[in-house]
Amino acid sequence: MVNFLAATASLLAFTATTTALTNSRLFARQSDVSCRDSETDPFIANGFVPDAVDCINELAAKGGDDCTAGLATSFCLRGNTQITGIYTAAASGEDSAGTTTTTCQDVAQAAGRIMDFCSRGDGAVKGQTLAFANTQMLVDIRSIE
Repeated sequence: MVNFLAATASLLAFTATTTALTNSRLFARQSDVSCRDSETDPFIANGFVPDAVDCINELAAKGGDDCTAGLATSFCLRGNTQITGIYTAAASGEDSAGTTTTTCQDVAQAAGRIMDFCSRGDGAVKGQTLAFANTQMLVDIRSIE
């Protein structure tokens, strides 16, 4: 009976710890995504969810192929919706001529994370987050109208 109680207590502690870690990772990832809802710049408009999904599928199909970004590099355009990679050092002026590279799969995953947190019920999406494997690349979804 003592062994059963000890095993049960250990299992409950493990479950609570695992749940807490999973939830903290989820919140950390969500806080890394900006849906740019407070953006008033008319040039940063919402993209169309189905077009963004097509782009994400195209990038995911490229798998381990390189996606290289400079100041702002379009990785995919469908309709008016564009997925762009931005080299953060170029955008800040630290290395205006530089580039950074990650896999197209990594870009697709980051774009998917934007979709998870920023898609709206009216079929619109806009947002940005860092690529998973390369935090020097910002992935952005928006309309380019």
